[in-house]
Amino acid sequence: MAITPLLVAAGAYIIFDPFKVLRTYDNYFADGLSTNKGVITVGTFEAEYKANRYDSFILGSSLSCYYNVADWLHHLPAGAVPYHFDSANQSIGTLRRTVEYLAENVDSLKNALIVLDPYIFRIPDGQSDMVFLDPPALRSEWWYAAYFHYSMFRHFMNLKYLASYLPWRFNDKRADYSELRIFEPQPIIWNRSSNEESIPAWDDSIAASPERFYASHKIVINDNEYYHCHSKLISEQIEEHLQTIASILSAYGTEWHIVVGPNLRHEVLGPEDNETMLRIFGRRYHNLGRELAPMMADSTNFYDNTHYRPVVARQIMDIVYQ
Repeated sequence: MAITPLLVAAGAYIIFDPFKVLRTYDNYFADGLSTNKGVITVGTFEAEYKANRYDSFILGSSLSCYYNVADWLHHLPAGAVPYHFDSANQSIGTLRRTVEYLAENVDSLKNALIVLDPYIFRIPDGQSDMVFLDPPALRSEWWYAAYFHYSMFRHFMNLKYLASYLPWRFNDKRADYSELRIFEPQPIIWNRSSNEESIPAWDDSIAASPERFYASHKIVINDNEYYHCHSKLISEQIEEHLQTIASILSAYGTEWHIVVGPNLRHEVLGPEDNETMLRIFGRRYHNLGRELAPMMADSTNFYDNTHYRPVVARQIMDIVYQ
């Protein structure tokens, strides 16, 4: 009696593939459902690598999404083929696994730009939210693929998720009752060949009427001139991850940079963490937490309270590659 409804539910999960983790798609963002960006990134890379032979990668959490490859190409040697290898809320552990995956699956690793923020160092390794789970391709544990799909299936069977998903699936009615955020709030345009996201509709709205846009997208500007930091964010495990990343990229002769950018919180790495980063990465490490103060004071440089727009990313790249 218990198996029958479970089989029906499992069949629905396989047929509908609500999180787009069972099959590949031409456009993962067209229907506006929230997705696991890590799965999109790996799946698209594996589908497109043979044709494109990527050799340059922008790495990091969703903060790195708006580092446009067109801007990055101005700083790269002629002939570079860039790809966004990002995932949502990416921890330092996932970053290490990403670099290890690339080292094993590309012909050359010529260029890399790693984008961080102090809060990234606080993200726990092993998140369980469906949008943050590591894609199975990044994990070597024999049991992980089963755990991944079990976790996804459990998210699908959440009553609040079903209450949001089923009316959309059958009647195209969008009402989000789930804390899992079933619908993506950003009108994302996705470039398959580079895995780059953009939000031209929001860019146009900000350009046309910033007052109207930010009336519904509140940005909290920190007006004081003081910066704050935690006493220590880099644990022994995180330091090991960072050292492994540096060793792999150095071994592959990669021209790479790692950036800790500015943020609206005015949070910066503390002296001890900054020394650790300098010791591991040397001249390749760029602590820009106190940089670009005028841009941080302008709400139109942000999509929300976390993600700055390409104009800020462009300025950061100009500083890093000067």
